[in-house]
This record gives sequence, structure tokens and C-alpha cells, in this order.
Amino acid sequence: MVAFESPGPGSCSGAAARAWFLASLGFVLAAFTLGVWVEPLDHGYTRYATLAFEMVRSGDWIAPHLDDALYVDKPPLVIWLIALPMALANTTASFTQHAPNLVAVVLSVLFLRRLGARSFGRADAGWLAAGLYVSTLLPFALLRDKRIDPLFSALLLGAFDCFHAALTGYAPSRARLGNWLGVGVLLAAATLTKGPLAFAFFVAVALAHAAWAGRLRALATRDVLAAAALWLALVAFWPLAMFHEVGWPAWSQRFSERDLVTRFA
Repeated sequence: MVAFESPGPGSCSGAAARAWFLASLGFVLAAFTLGVWVEPLDHGYTRYATLAFEMVRSGDWIAPHLDDALYVDKPPLVIWLIALPMALANTTASFTQHAPNLVAVVLSVLFLRRLGARSFGRADAGWLAAGLYVSTLLPFALLRDKRIDPLFSALLLGAFDCFHAALTGYAPSRARLGNWLGVGVLLAAATLTKGPLAFAFFVAVALAHAAWAGRLRALATRDVLAAAALWLALVAFWPLAMFHEVGWPAWSQRFSERDLVTRFA
């Protein structure tokens, strides 16, 4: 673990870091809220909003349809996150279509704060990391779009944060198991956002980091097996439920018409 030196005169205190973070976050949320309310409905990837509207209208939350055709280009998590506020608020207003991106910025801030504090051994480092993130143009620009990338990156960041916490070995065994299960849940959510790319990317980076840290043996534990089993169970639920609903012939025909694996990436 790398620790900062004790703050000297003129350095940023924990209170100042939190104040900067809160001011930056408030500015971003205000600008984001304004952009959401005044934004035209044709901005960004409107197909996700169309899929969500059809999901709410038909009551079918398992097999998404676009133009009366089974939609298999992407997993359904983003569609669910748009459809849920649509159903609860009984509206297709623009703010409902940005729900996944709002979830993404909140998760990114939380995970960056936790990862920064743990990596540098100081709470204000976490606040500074989160403040730097929300004070840049990139999250605001991505949040205004109806794209899946902000949510995908936030969920992967969370999985890496839990992986780092579990791998350090400083936490009690129960907390370590909780972090590994967090890896399973967040990686499953990332997989249900953009498909197999999430798993391949996470495994490649996690193995490289564990090898660099000399902690490869820490991956051969029951906790890791539990995380893998949880990931598999959560990821398998949706395709199995869809196969049960639409049947193998309909799904395989649609699969043959679309390059599913490539589109997932």
C-alpha cells in the first residue's frame, strides 16, 4: 500500500478535499439536470428508449423487441434501467431515458472515492479522486448521451475496486468474502450491460494485476469460486428465461441474422 506523507502547510486537507468534491459534484449535477430537461428526445441512442417503451407497453421484461423483431444486439440491463422509471413515473420524458447514466455517475463517484482512499491510505485521496472525475468534461458529455458506456465502465470500476480490496488481504475474512461476492455481482451487471467483453476484459486485467502484485495464489480460494458461481448464476438467468419464453428456434434464427458476439463487444 502506498501512503501519502503527512500534509504540510498549504496542502489540501481532508475538509478542503471534501468541499471541492461536493462543489464539483453539485455543479455537474445541476448542469446535467438542466441538460436532461431541455434535451430533445432524438439525442443519443434512441433505440434503447424505444426498446424500454415497448417493454413497458407489452409487459414483457424478458425478451426485448424492436420493430416487432427480437432484439439480441445487447443484453437487457440498460433497457431495464430505462423501463423501470418509465413504468414507475408513467411517462417517457427525457429524464427516464437517462436513468442508467445517472446510476453510472453515482457508482463511479462511490467506487473512485473508495479505491482512492484505499490505494493511498488517506480518506482525502479518495475525495480528491472523485472530485477530479466529476470536475472534468468527459462524464458530463457521456451522461447527456443515451449510451451504455458510462454504466459499463462504472460497473467494471466497481468490480475492480472490490477485486483490489479482496486482493490486498488486509480485511477480515468475512469482509474479504463480501468483496469477492461484490466482484461477482458487479461483473455480472457489467456483462448484462455489454456482454462477454466485460468478463474477458476483467479477467485479463485482474490476472495481470495479481501477477504484478505477486498475489496469484490468492486467486485459488473458495471465495473466488463463490464469486465465479454467483457471476455465472446472475448472467445465466436472463438467456435461460428468454429461451424459455421465445424458444430455441426463434432465438437461434435471430442469432443467425445478427453477429451477436461482435455486437456485444
